[in-house]
Amino acid sequence: MTSKQNHIRLTFFTSLFLVLGCVVNAQTLERTVIASAGKMLVAGGLSLEFTLGETVIGQFSNSSNILSQGFNQGDANATNSVRSTAPELYVKVWPNPASSLLKVSVDESAVASVCDLSGKTILADISLLKNQEGAIDISSLSNGIYFLKISTPSKSTTVMWVKD
Repeated sequence: MTSKQNHIRLTFFTSLFLVLGCVVNAQTLERTVIASAGKMLVAGGLSLEFTLGETVIGQFSNSSNILSQGFNQGDANATNSVRSTAPELYVKVWPNPASSLLKVSVDESAVASVCDLSGKTILADISLLKNQEGAIDISSLSNGIYFLKISTPSKSTTVMWVKD
């Protein structure tokens, strides 16, 4: 074997060693979340992952806005309800997740509808009365993630909830 062939072999094996060494020692990144609660739901090839109670790293505010790095769930009781505040429209939906009845209260009379993840309206024209607890029969719905759209003549809000 000539010195040129030895040099080519040495270069080849050195290159192969470096490439394999980089591949073997490559790092993998895994998602890590510090949270007090959360869940992963899979239905029809779609998946939704959510967490509640992640640490807020930094927060800046002025008289009308709050900007935070991280997740701030300051107005929800994650164990049994979700509260949503849109401009001047207060809505409480519980329990979440729900199995047969979804309870709703609003601070003014409104009309609600239930939509699935694709946006298709499943239940419509549900009347909600001011400051009264309403109950929506969801026993016929399949398990999954739904949206409750609540509207008044001048305002609207949407709340996500889970049927289990």
